[in-house]
Amino acid sequence: MHNIDDRHDISDYIVKKLDKLANSTTRFKKEFNNLIPYHKERYTYIKTVEKKNAQAMSGVLNATKDVRIFDGLLESDKKFAFNTLDCVNSQCTLFKTLFSKLGQHREKYIKHVKGKKNSAVAMSGILNATKDTSIFDGLLKSDKEFAFNTLDCVSPQYTLFKTLFDKLRQHRRKYIQHIQGKKNTKAMSGVLNVTKDTSIFNGLLKGDKEFAFNTLDCINPTYTLFKTLFDKLGQHREEYIKHVKGKKNGAVAMSGILNATKDANIFNYLLKSDKEFAFNTLDCVSPQYTLFKTLFDKLGQYREKYIKHIQGKKNAKAMSGVLNVTKDTSIFNGLLKSDKEFAFNTLGCINPTHALFKTLFGKLGKQHKNGYVKHV
Repeated sequence: MHNIDDRHDISDYIVKKLDKLANSTTRFKKEFNNLIPYHKERYTYIKTVEKKNAQAMSGVLNATKDVRIFDGLLESDKKFAFNTLDCVNSQCTLFKTLFSKLGQHREKYIKHVKGKKNSAVAMSGILNATKDTSIFDGLLKSDKEFAFNTLDCVSPQYTLFKTLFDKLRQHRRKYIQHIQGKKNTKAMSGVLNVTKDTSIFNGLLKGDKEFAFNTLDCINPTYTLFKTLFDKLGQHREEYIKHVKGKKNGAVAMSGILNATKDANIFNYLLKSDKEFAFNTLDCVSPQYTLFKTLFDKLGQYREKYIKHIQGKKNAKAMSGVLNVTKDTSIFNGLLKSDKEFAFNTLGCINPTHALFKTLFGKLGKQHKNGYVKHV
């Protein structure tokens, strides 16, 4: 607790310190709760009556959980109360608690949010916090475009996206046209996930192939939907593969495609067209998956080059996969001679309960065994 007597006003130093912490909920709460009661009251008064600092006031509400303060703000200065609520994270329980306190001011607050910069993001936060779909129904009636923009801001992974999309009813087609116009691939992936309507994706492929590709990128390759849509690519399949190759983290995305489709022909195509990219893709496949063995077997004449590739990248995880697939201890012996540290790291990636670990550990010899124990 700050060592300041009740008779003294709160110092400027403490006020400024709290102001600086206003954006850090946890640190502000800790510092504020260390104040003596009189200083808590003074800080609250300064921020409400004198400074109108909404961010700091949201910190006070978060620290105290005293909804009476918010009730007082609504009575004395509604605009400031609204600005304070804007500063409360809509993911927090506090937001829902304070929003429920709005009562007759609820419609006015919604209008207030609509008038803000990034208002659709804020409105999506309100919907996510309250789960009150009647708010969305009201938006659809009063301002359809704003309702659409709000739905754009809801994560397609959330159940809320499906709930609100189902509310669109006769506006569904217009919403789909809206997200096409905005090139909002994330929202479009949400629509496809909710509707499972592949005809929408077919339409995208015909009308805007690049947008269709970017939408497919947003869908988790482990989902059945990804495989379904990937199969719909037809003649555009090779183009999509080239598209994925050109992306940042393209090899990771490609490994996801291979894991989803189990189509080794794609890997054969990569080996012919871009061997290095094929190698990078295989690096991203978990050595525990059967897919790693399947693709490694497809390397054929490129096996030695791939082994050199992972040696150069010091990819111990991939090397452990190679050893697990081939059971070729001469590879491990070679590593021990050329790069002992890498050999040890590779051995560390192998489950010690597996027979392979015992076999390779037995290859270490006394000197290397002691070195490996120290390494571990």
